[in-house]
Amino acid sequence: MMRRWPVTFDTRWQQWLLDRNRRRFATGLWIALAFYPCFALLDVLAGTSALRFLWTTRVVVLAGTLVMFAVRRVGSPVSEIVEASQQVAAGDFSTRINPHGPRFVRTVASAFNTMTARLEA
Repeated sequence: MMRRWPVTFDTRWQQWLLDRNRRRFATGLWIALAFYPCFALLDVLAGTSALRFLWTTRVVVLAGTLVMFAVRRVGSPVSEIVEASQQVAAGDFSTRINPHGPRFVRTVASAFNTMTARLEA
């Protein structure tokens, strides 16, 4: 049986994780904004033949950054759902999930909480 931490610890831990992810997101945006003028400098230094390569590189970097943030935003709540489902599989029907993240993840978390409440009753 897994050890259950007090609710205050779980709540504080979840809040800390959310704050940490928000800080990482803000840091990533500031880094991208800081490097944006460097792209303009490369346009001046490079000839017209290299501009296609530079614009392709910019698009790939920006797309990769957006994908990274999307995966982090969805991945954390999904991993919580997976962990909670493992606890239910182990027989702990009092497990609940704090619904946060994108709408579809919140819907799944709410349905999971409803399911565990019915199983517990």
